[in-house]
Amino acid sequence: MDLLTEDDEGIPRGYSDFPWYGSHVLILRSDAAEGLRDIMRPYGEFLPLKGGNGLELFNATTVLDALDEGRSEIIRFDDGDILNIEHYVFHQEVIGNSLIFKLPYRASNLYMQAGFIEQINGMGLYGIGFALVWSDEVHPVRKVIFPPRDQPYRKRQWWWR
Repeated sequence: MDLLTEDDEGIPRGYSDFPWYGSHVLILRSDAAEGLRDIMRPYGEFLPLKGGNGLELFNATTVLDALDEGRSEIIRFDDGDILNIEHYVFHQEVIGNSLIFKLPYRASNLYMQAGFIEQINGMGLYGIGFALVWSDEVHPVRKVIFPPRDQPYRKRQWWWR
């Protein structure tokens, strides 16, 4: 694993406690992994990345059949597999208190509940964002961004969209 520290134009990337790899796994720097390990461990496994200088990959092993396919808006491949979910509706009773989970579909994203995001906020971690996909609240927070550490003009906050 090589960590890219510059973009394609040679501009340094901001420091993140969660270097991006994809929405199906979470990469964590060692301090973030140590701080979140106890809260995340019930939902998956931490795997050290070879050559990653202490980076760990979190692979969620909690798979919940929580999507209400009848009420969600789903785009499917010709064979019926899910291509994209345009609008989510979950069965809350299936999710329960699981803070992190995947759906039982090929290449599922990771889904996190607010309690996990609150942990990240409380620890003062940097460089990760979350977009709301479903809520039963009347006026929920739609997007939460914890900007990279070296962007001093941004105050750490929950951003409303």
